[in-house]
Amino acid sequence: MASKLGSCRACGKEAARNASKCPHCGQRSPVPQSFKAAKIVGVIAGSIFAVGICAAWFSDYSASSAFAIGNSYQVLKAGPLCRTIEGFSQAVNNGVIYLDEARKYGCTMIGFGDRVAMVAKNAELVKVRVITGSDQNNFEGWTDSAYIEQPAPR
Repeated sequence: MASKLGSCRACGKEAARNASKCPHCGQRSPVPQSFKAAKIVGVIAGSIFAVGICAAWFSDYSASSAFAIGNSYQVLKAGPLCRTIEGFSQAVNNGVIYLDEARKYGCTMIGFGDRVAMVAKNAELVKVRVITGSDQNNFEGWTDSAYIEQPAPR
């Protein structure tokens, strides 16, 4: 509960919060009142801010956001397709461009014109299954979303 006393704006001595005049100096409305309206505006503004933060947090603006799980896409750029994200990172860091190198990291290679089905995705990578064009049909793994044809905007 708030104190019933406050300091006078004019003389600084104690006065009742609901006093019409300061008993010491005669100042009208000596103690500023807390305004309910200001509190309500603060609560509303805080709520709007919180909703905005949540909306930004849950929005998906990542490189893989345009891809839909279950749809098929054409491969536009050759690159490794790896069973694990760690394997993909190692393959990319080691500049893997040939199938025999890729196999060391649990990967295969996908090439231009292959078709893949989207299985899963994270911010930058997509998990796909090779469905046509490669002798690696049904191989499922992670690759860079930049290797895959971007869907047309709706």
